[in-house]
Amino acid sequence: MSGKTSHWSKKRESGAYFSMLLGVSCYRLLGRRGAHLLLYPIIGYFFLRDASARRASRDFLARSYRFAPRGESFFSKAPTRIDSFNHFMNFGRSIVDRIASWTGDIQREDLVFRDRQHLLDCVASGRGGVILSSHLGNAEMCRALLDKVAGVKMNVLVFNDNAAQINRMMKRLNPRVDLELIQISGVTPGTAMVLNEKISKGEFIVIAADRTSSATPEKSIQVPFMGEMASFPQGVFILAGLLACPVFLLFCLQKEEHHIYLEHFSDSMAMPRRKRAELLSQHIERYAQRLQHYALMAPLQWFNFFDFWAQQENGGSQTNNTPGLERSNEQLGA
Repeated sequence: MSGKTSHWSKKRESGAYFSMLLGVSCYRLLGRRGAHLLLYPIIGYFFLRDASARRASRDFLARSYRFAPRGESFFSKAPTRIDSFNHFMNFGRSIVDRIASWTGDIQREDLVFRDRQHLLDCVASGRGGVILSSHLGNAEMCRALLDKVAGVKMNVLVFNDNAAQINRMMKRLNPRVDLELIQISGVTPGTAMVLNEKISKGEFIVIAADRTSSATPEKSIQVPFMGEMASFPQGVFILAGLLACPVFLLFCLQKEEHHIYLEHFSDSMAMPRRKRAELLSQHIERYAQRLQHYALMAPLQWFNFFDFWAQQENGGSQTNNTPGLERSNEQLGA
């Protein structure tokens, strides 16, 4: 790596921390309600500026309307441009709520979490597990989830360069926060060893399983998702298999309250080498079907603002097409 590239990387991380600090400062100055009002001009700017994100939004909302069983669609009629703007606004509100969860402003009574027994049973066994999340809803409500379940320690894997800055920001906002972001560049045997040690201590590993990496486009599998083939990452599921521990699915959707849905996915995803390809495909297809189920419940909370189904055509390069708004989301630990 050249000195020039290294210098740019350092500037990028400093900028990310500054943008987080600015967002948190606005939240502290205006409060949660004031921050929500401030979203209108900010989201309006991104909505008008980013045509590709608007197209992706309209396409996804229209797809969810067409694909939902008759009489069960979230929308009563075909989604409009106003629905797309609301889609963007829901994204902005999720960031505000994430900051609120860091500061402790999201209270226990704001959450509906009926499936916590899965975690309690796992904690009682003395061994942790893997939690597969996504960019649907607000998985960062894990922070509030920790307040609901005593003795649970979460480690969130992120694939960007800002984990240290985000950890620093969370600790600054709330020194009692027991959530750690771990930056990784890829899934390796060394990664598995470090994470296995955490699981053996009863901790949980949280990782989003719905986005492929532009760096390794060949490391994905195409499975049916909302009526068409879409690419999902192999590495996340291979890692879960190497850890040979219980695996759960986590979705946090905003209704009148935040609803946390935690599903038991597998007692263990260990895959014998001779059956790995077959089992890997089965696991990813099952995950995609559950993601589809929840996405149809709350399509305005689908926060992948790119053409999700075009990944197989462009080699998984959706990272390069991420709108500026979503890059802000990644800086906040998505």
